Amino acid sequence: MTDILVVGKYYAPFSGGVEENTRVVAEGLAGRGHDVAVICNNHAKGSSDEMMDGVRVVRTSTLAVLKSQPIGISTFFKTLRFPAKVVHFHSPNPWLAVALWLRFKVRKNPGSLVVTHHMDIYGRPILRFFARKVFNALLKDTSLLIATSLRNITSSDDISVKCNSIAIPLGLDLDKYTLSDEKRAEARAWGRELSGGRPIVAFMGRHARYKGLDVLIDAIASDPQLYCIIGGDGPCNEATRRQVADLGIADRVKFLGFISHDEKLRLLAAADVFAFPSTEKTEAYGISQVEAMALKVPVVATNLPTGVVDVARHDDTAIVVEPGNSVAFAEAIAKVIADEEYRTKIVGNAYDNVVNNLSNDILIEKNVKCIEGVL
Repeated sequence: MTDILVVGKYYAPFSGGVEENTRVVAEGLAGRGHDVAVICNNHAKGSSDEMMDGVRVVRTSTLAVLKSQPIGISTFFKTLRFPAKVVHFHSPNPWLAVALWLRFKVRKNPGSLVVTHHMDIYGRPILRFFARKVFNALLKDTSLLIATSLRNITSSDDISVKCNSIAIPLGLDLDKYTLSDEKRAEARAWGRELSGGRPIVAFMGRHARYKGLDVLIDAIASDPQLYCIIGGDGPCNEATRRQVADLGIADRVKFLGFISHDEKLRLLAAADVFAFPSTEKTEAYGISQVEAMALKVPVVATNLPTGVVDVARHDDTAIVVEPGNSVAFAEAIAKVIADEEYRTKIVGNAYDNVVNNLSNDILIEKNVKCIEGVL
């Protein structure tokens, strides 16, 4: 019997904050000598069963993707039947939540259940209604609920069942966030060439409704001295491009599309400010703002009732404004650029917080201890 079965939507090399957390915790458990298996949907075609860094990764074929939810028959039944002492479930994942609910109802030895809840489901009202019903029924069988912030539990619309809970934020492998002086100089030169010497405001992440890209673009439009570089892609990409064109600022906004890790580091090293303008509590944490802080880039963020403000603490590690207010966002950007003393303070505090509290080594150890506690 496997010690720990990890259940998630996708797994590395698929790139995303949830997938990265899934990977590092699974590898951390395997590194402690546990037999760890992952069941997930294949982000490519077909199915596979392979070992990756000490973790057995079982990828099953995806029948369809409905509203960002991968559907796989094989995934469902493997989740239901795979023998394990502990199941570590990464939510939201309504399809496999149903499989796990059945697992804990029909199997004699389903194992213990640990749930890491990354974010709530928003939009999609029919899916959300049924998903919440199933998820809360599943939580009744949960030994431990992990969230990136306790704020995300207390403010959650998806969680209505009280259970044993703990907050463990997302972190970074800090060794991957170092740049030589030469690389930094190259990044700054690249940025100056694009911007014509204007201050650079950087954004990176999925182009989704809740990310507040429309707010950022309005803020950029209001200050002709600013240049914006946007990394990533997503369902709101075309709408954002149209907004840029309609506002007549195409010469001050550069879309990079999908960016690799090295390109991400170059963008951050070129930036004068990192923008985190999310508008809805779907944004549960925001690993991209942690990445910016690790590169010593000042962050302008929004005051959401989630783990976002655990990381972005106003006047301490970031400057924080109310979500959806493009005027306040533009003023915050201007303050960070103009006030060197203020900028130095928040950058230093943010960097210290990342190093001392948000490194993967620290957070993996916390996850491993929690999961071992229910073995």
